[in-house]
Amino acid sequence: MGKAYHGYPHGVRQAAWKRGHMTALEAIRVGAWKQAMVPASLSVNKEGRIEAVTRQVMQTISAAKSWPSVIGNTSTPFWATYRQVVADAVGAKKAGTGLYGLDGVEYPVASALLCILDPERWPVIDQHAVRAVFKPRADGREHPTNTWYCATVYTTYAQHLATVGDACWGPGLTIHKIDEQAMAVGKARGPYPNGWYQIPLPKC
Repeated sequence: MGKAYHGYPHGVRQAAWKRGHMTALEAIRVGAWKQAMVPASLSVNKEGRIEAVTRQVMQTISAAKSWPSVIGNTSTPFWATYRQVVADAVGAKKAGTGLYGLDGVEYPVASALLCILDPERWPVIDQHAVRAVFKPRADGREHPTNTWYCATVYTTYAQHLATVGDACWGPGLTIHKIDEQAMAVGKARGPYPNGWYQIPLPKC
């Protein structure tokens, strides 16, 4: 039986949207759901920092709640807008903007926070998901994290899940439920469902 913190953090989404931000405890809870070591890093953020950052991020992604479904969406303008929202919400590590403005946040945790806030729009990405969606390097080795920690890769990942994964693991699943399937297959290194194929990893 898994640890209690491995369970999906139910109730966080509704409380956060009602309040307009996540509390520190809610962010730490989401971090623990994604990766057990994350809460220690998140806990060093100054009082009020998590609330301020998540408030701004929620304002950034709020318009996405009225978007058409990402599932099956092949519109190029839609995915260009999606990428820009991701870039603004996750931010840049060097500049300390968006979710990168918090200690303990990299793309896996940032995507988990977005997913909890809106699982119909934002999938979670991690090393297992990357292995499932993107073709391996020419030498067969894993893609280093610094080659997929960016809005371009995350958007390409989401688009592939939404347009190909739906046919393989759907129908009727949210993009988050599809990403869970991809992660499980990536972690096990197969087998992949009929119709699934990997794509090249784009450059950040």
